[in-house]
Amino acid sequence: MDRRINIEFLSNFLIAFKGSFNFSLSLNRTLPEKFLSMNLVTKNLKHITNELEIQAKEWQQKIPKILAVSKRQDIELVKQALNAGHRDFGENILQEAQKKWPLLRAEFPDVKLHLIGHLQSNKVKDALALFDIIETIDSEKLAKVIAKNYQKEIHNTEFLIQVNIGAEEQKYGIAINETDDFINYFCHELKLPLKGLMCIPPYQENPSLYFAFMHKIARRNNINYISQGMSSDYLKALQVGTSEIRVGSALFGARKY
Repeated sequence: MDRRINIEFLSNFLIAFKGSFNFSLSLNRTLPEKFLSMNLVTKNLKHITNELEIQAKEWQQKIPKILAVSKRQDIELVKQALNAGHRDFGENILQEAQKKWPLLRAEFPDVKLHLIGHLQSNKVKDALALFDIIETIDSEKLAKVIAKNYQKEIHNTEFLIQVNIGAEEQKYGIAINETDDFINYFCHELKLPLKGLMCIPPYQENPSLYFAFMHKIARRNNINYISQGMSSDYLKALQVGTSEIRVGSALFGARKY
């Protein structure tokens, strides 16, 4: 009798153990990926920061600001960057930023939010209320609407003029041969606070030549802040010199569409 009970107990135990073992194997297949993703942004941020520090020293350049481009990124990944102490973020789409950032800013009030996508003139009021820096001043029409709505007593927003450095028809930005006059118009006639210049070079060409030309434009207009360099070419921007790089996939991984 006792022996039969022991055999039944052992049999049930083995069945339970087998099930537990299978569950454990299944768990072990999924957990590493989850844990790795939890540390992804922190690791990438550290890697990019270290890389910039090493190369800036070698090339005798100033270390640029890292603008974390959080367009269409999972909110948990954005929080990883915030929890790691990062505070400079860029968004391409106003509506997405309006949904994402008010709650995050309640928790992290010292965040600096940049608009790095095209801004429609009918969205200017909302953009001024949300963003600390608008990097995509790309037309006289947009500049006039901003000037009409900008109030120094209320808004602390700063601006970057986007230069169409590659003279590409499909891209927004001020034409190269019009940039000097537009800078003068923006600063002296509209009396808006200009922080610097921004550009996106042609995709399949060597960006270094365009980055260098941006410096030429900036120097002759006494501008010392340039936003240039993204995930695929930020080291080339650093080699020439840049105040800010805009990194998305290099920091967060591929976007979710």
